[in-house]
Amino acid sequence: MVISREEIKKGIKSLKCKKAADKNGWKNEMIKEGGEEMEKSLEIIFNKIMEELEVPKEWERMVIKSIFKNKGSTADIKNRRGIFLTSVVGKLFEKV
Repeated sequence: MVISREEIKKGIKSLKCKKAADKNGWKNEMIKEGGEEMEKSLEIIFNKIMEELEVPKEWERMVIKSIFKNKGSTADIKNRRGIFLTSVVGKLFEKV
């Protein structure tokens, strides 16, 4: 299966702005503003992954953070929720 540039454009359009950066500092805005060169690079990377049937190990790693819900005691674990920070490019690949 080959991933087309149009599929990548559609995936990029669906990315939400003002979200947390991944552990490498990448933000959705960087991909959205990358233009044609970004689309071309992602097309090459994504098709290489599809050809080799192996995702980069870096994309499998995630950071788990605990965030306070702004109610009750900060020390009480019930007043916190977990978020999982994964690779921005990896999430785009999953969408496409």
